[in-house]
Amino acid sequence: MRDFMIGLTAIIGLLGLAAMLLVFGEFRAFREASYPITFQLDTAANLSTSSPVTLNGVRIGRIADIATAPDPRDGVVIGARILEVHRIPSDVQVSISRDLIGDAALALHVSPDPTRSETRFLNPGDSIEATAAGFLDEVTDLIDRRLASLERAAESFQRLSDTYVRVGEQISDFIEPRSAEQVDAGAAGPNLMSTVQRIDQSVAAAQVWLRDDEFRGDMKTTVEAAANTMVRLADAIDAWTEAASSIAQRTAQAQEGIDDAVGHFVTTTDMLAATLGEIQFLTAQINSGEGTIGNLVNNPDLYHSLEDAAVRLEKALLEAQLLVEKYRKEGIPIQW
Repeated sequence: MRDFMIGLTAIIGLLGLAAMLLVFGEFRAFREASYPITFQLDTAANLSTSSPVTLNGVRIGRIADIATAPDPRDGVVIGARILEVHRIPSDVQVSISRDLIGDAALALHVSPDPTRSETRFLNPGDSIEATAAGFLDEVTDLIDRRLASLERAAESFQRLSDTYVRVGEQISDFIEPRSAEQVDAGAAGPNLMSTVQRIDQSVAAAQVWLRDDEFRGDMKTTVEAAANTMVRLADAIDAWTEAASSIAQRTAQAQEGIDDAVGHFVTTTDMLAATLGEIQFLTAQINSGEGTIGNLVNNPDLYHSLEDAAVRLEKALLEAQLLVEKYRKEGIPIQW
């Protein structure tokens, strides 16, 4: 009787253990359909026949058997049973993960690729040949990626530092104390300080001229005389134009009006000659360089005005000469 009770107790214990294993999923492989996949790796790294197989952290099967390859230099051959509800992509990455507590696991990883249009999956019985990365390999790879980021950041910082160094050197050269005499001698190029010195010298020279009352008076007188001369010259040119127009009209009308037109033309020419004499006298005073009037030689506006008046006067005299010669060729008597 005692032996019967012992045997019954043992049977009940085994049945309870089996029930607990079924409840906690240890016998799932016996209850769910699976298909075989073979992994040919360089090492098993503490894997056993009870080690799980995970895909992106999700348990999808278990290792059924482990054996060395026919040539040990080729690594190990691991046979796994994968639940039929799970499919493994062909580009899966294989590694061996190990927690602080528990057995090692054959970890499969698939990186997302949104550009891939179609995914190919492994069929039952297919084989995968890969190099299993261990914990140290994963840590080393992670450190390498982080160091690569730091290296790129260091290179960017170095380029930024070099740029600021060049900018600093340019700014230092730009504000370095430098005189205009050094620039004129070719010892150094112009910068801010030499330019400021030139401006100060120009302002000082201008103040010296502007403080000279005699110079200001002569300048005012000369400008007024030049303005009056320009007005008279313009009036003379207008009068000559009117005279020439009158000559043309009177020539077309009758021979009798030619004498009056010529007389008007002669009067206008005299006015032009007198104006030209005044201009020549004024120009002689300017070119003589005596007193402060000689400084007006550097005034480009007055020079260009006088030059323009002389050119216009020369053209007017030339046109008058051509007109007189034309009348003489046509047989029109001209009396002066």
